[in-house]
Amino acid sequence: MEYEYYMDLFASSTTFPPEVDEETQAQLRTWVYSTPGIAYQYANQIIANMPSPRFKSYENSNFQDIQDNVIGYLYPITNYMGPYYIGTNLNLLF
Repeated sequence: MEYEYYMDLFASSTTFPPEVDEETQAQLRTWVYSTPGIAYQYANQIIANMPSPRFKSYENSNFQDIQDNVIGYLYPITNYMGPYYIGTNLNLLF
């Protein structure tokens, strides 16, 4: 989901725990709506899908080939972003 839509969706649909009073909920929603680019300020992870058809990336019976292909696809993305702290989560592969 694109960030420009995510925070509006988050602020309008989030259900807070019962301990969070209505005033605090309203303040959080106001802060989210009034802070331009808020999602970009706190982003530290890239979520990427493999190219379509995605199942092709995982069909190979050789695990090392799967790992090489997925990392080979994701590495240029994280490398292009430069020297920022960006997490790449490859739990499926390890």
